[in-house]
Amino acid sequence: MLRRSMYRRRRLRYLLVAAGVLAGVGVVVAAYLVVLLPLGSPRSTPPPSVNLSVSPTKPTCPTAELADAPRLGKVAWINAGSLTVIDLGTCRQAGLVKTGAAPSVRFSPDGRWLAFGEGRVVPVGGGTMQQPLGSPVQAWEWSPAADVLAGVTQKGGVLVAPLGAGGRDIAPRGLGCRAPRVLL
Repeated sequence: MLRRSMYRRRRLRYLLVAAGVLAGVGVVVAAYLVVLLPLGSPRSTPPPSVNLSVSPTKPTCPTAELADAPRLGKVAWINAGSLTVIDLGTCRQAGLVKTGAAPSVRFSPDGRWLAFGEGRVVPVGGGTMQQPLGSPVQAWEWSPAADVLAGVTQKGGVLVAPLGAGGRDIAPRGLGCRAPRVLL
């Protein structure tokens, strides 16, 4: 009888240890699925959508009090997929692209256009978004002299596109170019 109760206790102890190990493994797997897996998974970004909401950031504009306020210019940034521009002279802020925008952001030489992400372009005053190079590129740069965008394709070729004219292939695909620098 004593032997049977020792056997039962031992068996119960093994079952409790096995249940504890299984519960621990279950907690680790659940934590991985809930926390770590979404962080490492590739996220597809939806195509950007255009938004023309314009509003002052505050009732009074701190930069408007400066003597050079009209000459301060504009600043653009991307936050959570939204492309926003603010006029520092008036403190008027406009959301140009509501969703799907990605860095980097640069103004055209004349300040009328903003290029961002994979070579998309939108007017600073709001309007239709364009893809002047024809397709997404891995790197791009404005010409310092004109509204011309140069970009590097995914295969290393180079495209040049004046706004509204469409991209023109100027270097063979597979050339190995990584980042354009334009001097015209």
